[in-house]
Amino acid sequence: MKMTIIWRKELRELFRDKRVRNSVMFMPMFMMAFFVFFFGFITDIASKPSQQKVHYVKADNMLLTILKKANFELHEVATPEEGEQLIRDGKARLVLNFEPGIDQKIQSLQPVSVDAMYNPDEESGTVALSIIRETFRTISNKTLEAVLESKGLNKDLSHPIQLTNKPIKVFKGESNGLLRSLVPYFLVLFTFIGGMTVAADAIAGEKERGTLETLLVSPAKRSDLAVGKFMALCTIMVLGATCSILGLGIMAALNLPVTRKVFENGLTITPQGVAMILLALVPATALLAALMLAISTYARSIREAQSYLGSMSIFVTIPAVVSQVIGLTDIGNSMWINWVPILNTAATIRNALVGKFDWTGALITAFFSCLLAALAIMLAVSLFKKEKVLLRTS
Repeated sequence: MKMTIIWRKELRELFRDKRVRNSVMFMPMFMMAFFVFFFGFITDIASKPSQQKVHYVKADNMLLTILKKANFELHEVATPEEGEQLIRDGKARLVLNFEPGIDQKIQSLQPVSVDAMYNPDEESGTVALSIIRETFRTISNKTLEAVLESKGLNKDLSHPIQLTNKPIKVFKGESNGLLRSLVPYFLVLFTFIGGMTVAADAIAGEKERGTLETLLVSPAKRSDLAVGKFMALCTIMVLGATCSILGLGIMAALNLPVTRKVFENGLTITPQGVAMILLALVPATALLAALMLAISTYARSIREAQSYLGSMSIFVTIPAVVSQVIGLTDIGNSMWINWVPILNTAATIRNALVGKFDWTGALITAFFSCLLAALAIMLAVSLFKKEKVLLRTS
């Protein structure tokens, strides 16, 4: 078929361009690997007491000894006022002020008080406070258990009301929550970025270079030319998404110490999940590719096409981001989400990753994306047949 010839021709020309190879193949892999490494690095820092810089008002007690053994980075200040000023100046995350006679009170089983000064608008202080609080909670529980045992009482009375976790596994695999959030977003994002890289040049670029006329005098029909370019653009976009997942797989295979927490439970996905992801992603890719082709056809130059595509990115990024938070509410189970372009795709991918196989929703998502893609292709072909649109450069 002539459109297949156009498709192969477009792909050959695209892959001759080093910029296309870098932006579609290597950049998604690098960006996915970078974000996984970055989140792993931040998680690693936030979870280690040795990375928590804590100031304390001059004192000497058993709580400080415990904090030192836990490898907190401790710094002494002379007065509470000095500690407060350090927080105001942004030089301290958290300042602890111990009340006098703490050791005696603990030994006599009296409650003790520790003032924790921090800036609530500074996340580093909040993180340090949560880790210190957990440390003190552990100390409190051990102290209470020791007292109960010394009295001949059951130490479980230190927690008179216990909430027992009994998770009901719906999905046999286990996926890290961070990965469940990252993968749908980046799949949609890199699918779009992969197409955006070459879409502006697909037709608008040929207008600007004056090479489009040569293509138009070929025996192929205008519709074949448009569909052939559309197929090439789809291929590039699917490749961009695939390379982003490849980057994720590489980071998992490397098993770096920094990223082990990110891949703690792995990213388990079944063939059923893969099928659902493809069912949602392929029609969405076709929709985005057709819209991009229509924009490139309408634009007079590469710069104008890039401007339109930049505006279009807002309508792709926002739904992809929203899809990551709707799962926190009952909105995530609403049927209307399956009728919202891009949002439905990202939500379906997320469902597949957590083992929620809502095939009705996935089929609605695929159907609606296919319908919109067909309309967008018709628009692109229609614009490609108009001389006043196709040949205008100013």
